[in-house]
Amino acid sequence: MDFEDKTIVYAIIAACVLGIAVIGALVVFTGTSDTMRESFSELYFESPKVLPSVVDVGEPVAFAFSVVSHELSETPYTYTARYDNRILQSGTFTLPATGTGGNTKKAFNVTFTPEKPGLIQVREPTTTVLQTTYNGAVGVLIPTNGTQEIRGGKDQILLPADFSGFGLPDREGWLIFDPATRETFSTTTSSVEQVGTPPAQTSPAKDAASAVTDSGYTVSRTEWTIDNDHGTINARKEVINTEYRYTYQKVSVDVSSPSTTYEIHFWILVQEDPEVLRQSLY
Repeated sequence: MDFEDKTIVYAIIAACVLGIAVIGALVVFTGTSDTMRESFSELYFESPKVLPSVVDVGEPVAFAFSVVSHELSETPYTYTARYDNRILQSGTFTLPATGTGGNTKKAFNVTFTPEKPGLIQVREPTTTVLQTTYNGAVGVLIPTNGTQEIRGGKDQILLPADFSGFGLPDREGWLIFDPATRETFSTTTSSVEQVGTPPAQTSPAKDAASAVTDSGYTVSRTEWTIDNDHGTINARKEVINTEYRYTYQKVSVDVSSPSTTYEIHFWILVQEDPEVLRQSLY
């Protein structure tokens, strides 16, 4: 074999070696790129911009969410939808591996109806007590904040039916007591006053720390007890104020796969008609 023939053979061998190396590199790269692909899942609300924020008691609340698999193998999932830590819907499902041609998305619709308003008692009730005594022999009522005229007579003692704050008497109604006997009169009244920002104008909660609003009600319960001991009348007024505030409540979705747990949520405030609420809080 002459020099020229040897050169040709060496060139063919070099080309073969180079080709084998290139093919090997392609095989290694292809195998490596497949194992380096990221494996994950998606969980999201459909139409997140129209999720409800303030709703009425008895108003249906509907939302939809979807799970999309980008896992490299068939993956089982469990899901739970909750409202204020109460389970609304739950179940299991399986999605195929991504890139296999199967449907890798699963959509869900959830509807629930809140049955009571999102009101909580924000502090212990406060109690205010006013007491005063009327001596029939003297003919005046001596309250803690001044004097108040009361009609007195030989056969009866007339007291106003409303002693609000021991201020001026309500002369539209009178309680009649016999100075010759022992008798007791008592009554209880209640009122509900709306306080703070209207529910629809509150700022939506971002987390549990911002869930309680300044919107709500003060419930006042007033109890009168008037004791007539043969013309000596002891009047006692007790006022108990209880504060309630609206709070945003969490609506959440949890989805778990063997490797990861995902969670999404939004917040709603459930309000009640003020007149209905007044009846229920009395």
